[in-house]
Amino acid sequence: RFDHLLDSVADLDTTGIEAVATLFAAWNDLLLAGNLAGRDEVIREVLENWHPAKAEKFTAPGLDRWLGWMHRHQIVPQGRGPRTTIGRLFP
Repeated sequence: RFDHLLDSVADLDTTGIEAVATLFAAWNDLLLAGNLAGRDEVIREVLENWHPAKAEKFTAPGLDRWLGWMHRHQIVPQGRGPRTTIGRLFP
């Protein structure tokens, strides 16, 4: 699975990588919380509940295109692992 992920994102620029990583994390967090995780909910989570810079950098239509890309490349979270928290990776 990791090799598949690396192969899939190999040609993306930093903005694409950021979009995919953010969407994946937001989507996974919604699943972990037991929430519906349709496209609209995932996009709303990124634009309204993540760092304000995400809403400045990304648009709903742009994120929707990236979600489509994720589906086509089978990069879909399963609702596993810890929930995303600010500062967890960089204490």
